[in-house]
Amino acid sequence: MNLYQNEEVLPTFFQELPIILEQLGPENVYVSIYENNSEDKTQELLGLLGDLLGSLGTPHYINSKGNSVKSHKEDGHRINFLAEARNIAMEPLYSGEAARHVPTGRIDEVLFINDIYHCASDILEVILQKRTQGANQACAVDWGGRVVYDRWIIRSMTGRTFYHWEDLVEWYNSPDHPPGEGKVIPPVLPDDPADRARFQAGLPMQVFSCWNGATVFDAAAFLAPHNIRFRISDSDYDEHGVKKTVTEKASECFLTSVDMWKAGLGKIMIVPKASVAYNFDDYPRYRKDAPLRGSRTLTEEKIQWVTKPPAQVMFQDRAVWYEAERWGKWDEQ
Repeated sequence: MNLYQNEEVLPTFFQELPIILEQLGPENVYVSIYENNSEDKTQELLGLLGDLLGSLGTPHYINSKGNSVKSHKEDGHRINFLAEARNIAMEPLYSGEAARHVPTGRIDEVLFINDIYHCASDILEVILQKRTQGANQACAVDWGGRVVYDRWIIRSMTGRTFYHWEDLVEWYNSPDHPPGEGKVIPPVLPDDPADRARFQAGLPMQVFSCWNGATVFDAAAFLAPHNIRFRISDSDYDEHGVKKTVTEKASECFLTSVDMWKAGLGKIMIVPKASVAYNFDDYPRYRKDAPLRGSRTLTEEKIQWVTKPPAQVMFQDRAVWYEAERWGKWDEQ
């Protein structure tokens, strides 16, 4: 987990994390948190969270720097910094330290949770579906302003974004009082009818890439022989054709899914029933942790895995939202 200026959302973790740990077995989970540059009460709250984890018998490592370590996100360094921060949080897995503190002597899965509002059932649903479906990566669905939030990262198995660019531009630029109310919500997955039907029914579905606030990976992806690491884009060049060492061309979270495909670990999915949000007011609107209406069979929920990625995917280079996406080879990054 990576945290920065998160005093408002941390009470959610105090409430929900013990429930998650109770279900998984508190001694079976290793919690690793990296925080830096917070000037609110995040660092103080993390001290209390450490006490809570200790009382539950959960091994943990909280690397809290407060404002002693700056973020250095300026001048195009944001993704470089975020990739480094995520790798710091993952260091107990990379080094084998985490495995030494759990009864089995190994770590099977990695759960990353962003600073989201959620319930324990959302996170447990993602874990359950990953295991049930035999996925390599499973993600929640994060909401913001009445649309799926994580536009920079999530791509369908046709390589498309979840909304047409022009629909979102119209959505965000049209007046609304209050925000999002009274406007026609852009159609989700307009070019992928089969996926749209599953998404709207709350059924798990395969995607090319995701993160969406909470994601669970096979831990093996980050260990030998794969050794995936959070990184920057490998395809950003300056005017002289020299590869940039500082770039915001692609998100480190998107590139992780790309590297999963490169490693032959392309069973990547989202779990619409696990709907989370970055805004407290958005979460009650979209939460789906209540029982779903109607009967449902395991056969309906089961994903029919596609083993090859799409030839091309849509890229929103450098998260420039006022320009339309471009198509490019899925592995160009």
